Amino acid sequence: MPDGTHNLDTASPRTTTASVLIIGDEVLGGEVTDLNGPFILSLLAARGVRVLGLHVLPDELPALEAFLRDASLRADIVLVTGGIGPTHDDVTRLAVARALDRPLVPHPEATQRLDALFHRGSTPEERAMALLPQDAELLIAPGLVAFGFQVANVLVFPGVPRLLEPLLVTHQARLGERAAHRRELRTGLREGVIAGPLSLLAADWPELRWGSYPELTGDGWSLRLVVRGQDPDQLDTAFGMLEEMIARLGSNT
Repeated sequence: MPDGTHNLDTASPRTTTASVLIIGDEVLGGEVTDLNGPFILSLLAARGVRVLGLHVLPDELPALEAFLRDASLRADIVLVTGGIGPTHDDVTRLAVARALDRPLVPHPEATQRLDALFHRGSTPEERAMALLPQDAELLIAPGLVAFGFQVANVLVFPGVPRLLEPLLVTHQARLGERAAHRRELRTGLREGVIAGPLSLLAADWPELRWGSYPELTGDGWSLRLVVRGQDPDQLDTAFGMLEEMIARLGSNT
């Protein structure tokens, strides 16, 4: 049975790319503010994982299936939140199963946890929450009855932030880890002034990630320049050139 092109080794720091999917009509409709996306992105950044994209999709099976099939091939890991409850619009389990060409089957441990939660008084819809893609591994956290699951390189978590956060933190080693270094510089120069020289500098150091972020504070506009990379010596050299560039531009204004 197809297993995707990635085989995650939870003891190995090989993961370098991730795709993040937030599922829910409630997010797209403005009923719920997404808190999961920023939390996930912050955790991935801290671990040096490069995010290929953050996507928000509705509770629509065809769209989810197509996205997950493509994302599981393009990224080392795919992080998914939402759509694993008992209602009609909770189609994430089926979407993952179809995307990875696996049947939905009862998961014994998931069944036990749901029985403990509902004291064997569960409805058929609640019991269906234990139907997971074949060979799925349950993701659990201490003191938490709720669960997520992983199958191939797709990790699925509840959409409720207070459930997702402890689960994701508990299993963050599955995300991989690479050396992550960053340097930051603030300047009062306009972004348009530094745009051209910064582009040339970034082109000379393609291995690094360059960011320019204007911020409006009580004292007016300022510019935050961030450089990220895995080689600290390379990063220091490039950042030194950035400092020289900003000093030169500042002296000309």
